[in-house]
Amino acid sequence: MLVEAVGINDGYKAEECRKLADVLVTIIPAGLKGEIIMEAGNFLLDEADVLVVTKVDETPRDVTSTTIKLLQRIYRTKPIIPVVATKGVHMNLVLDEVVKGLNNPMILFDAVLPDQKEILKIN
Repeated sequence: MLVEAVGINDGYKAEECRKLADVLVTIIPAGLKGEIIMEAGNFLLDEADVLVVTKVDETPRDVTSTTIKLLQRIYRTKPIIPVVATKGVHMNLVLDEVVKGLNNPMILFDAVLPDQKEILKIN
């Protein structure tokens, strides 16, 4: 399930997102450093299993670097992955982290391999 919770003030405080997601991936624009520092109670950042910093190709390198370092300092145990979403750069790393967090990674194949489920049940 993909849920879009837009806005640092509203969406990032949406507790319902944690309840909906097995693996919560929060996507942060690379230039969002000021809002991260100033806004108290970034629920989606605090509860995220994976933090994705996007638009790293559109944001000045020093701003991107500062945002990533800030996130790494605050969220030391979470994977923080910089992504160029328009080109798919590092999306494989995001997918790897999502799969690691799933209770049952085979659920990803349900739509792709519907016939295989019957074979697996028989064996």
